[in-house]
Amino acid sequence: MNVPHLRRGHGATTASVRGLARRGATAGAALGALALLGLSSGCASSNPTTDNHWNIQWVPRSIVYHTTGYIPERDGSWREFQWNEKRAINLTLRRHFLNSDPYNPRQPEAKNYFKERPPHSILPDPFMYFHLSSVIYGAALSAASTTHVFFPVPIDSIIGTLQPGGFEEFVEGITGPSEEPISPYTSDVPPSVDEFEVHNADQPRFIGN
Repeated sequence: MNVPHLRRGHGATTASVRGLARRGATAGAALGALALLGLSSGCASSNPTTDNHWNIQWVPRSIVYHTTGYIPERDGSWREFQWNEKRAINLTLRRHFLNSDPYNPRQPEAKNYFKERPPHSILPDPFMYFHLSSVIYGAALSAASTTHVFFPVPIDSIIGTLQPGGFEEFVEGITGPSEEPISPYTSDVPPSVDEFEVHNADQPRFIGN
């Protein structure tokens, strides 16, 4: 048995764990910069004097872009961006593990996949609020800490909640809109008169031969 070889393997495993922790910490720092700097409004500026790499104002925007891929002008708000990223991950997992593709016309229609984004809240779908990124960040922080206690940390979702309008969406997801006592996102609620839509209104119903 080659003991030095086992030691090298153990060292490689330890190095990979430390590398994961460093990458998680780097991404976490970038997401923290996103929350603190308010990129939902600051980076949305189209001022040519600030939107170029020769100015110091470009540094936070560049860090966020290279670590998350987020571009405000293209992706909209951070809440929309992180929601679409999570949906893309779900679609990849769905195609590979369930052999299901909502875009495949030969498979049953998946209506829930094409629904609009619900309020950015822990309810009614806590999985989408935490998602896989919380497991990755939790594992990185656990590996970097001395106690090695694992706890999922949804940094990207927390940033969306801390940005303007995020807290209102968080409360709305739990309690529902202020004009409705029951949340339409946690239970089935019939549409109101104004929300009711008639499909194919221009085509009269055919009766008889």
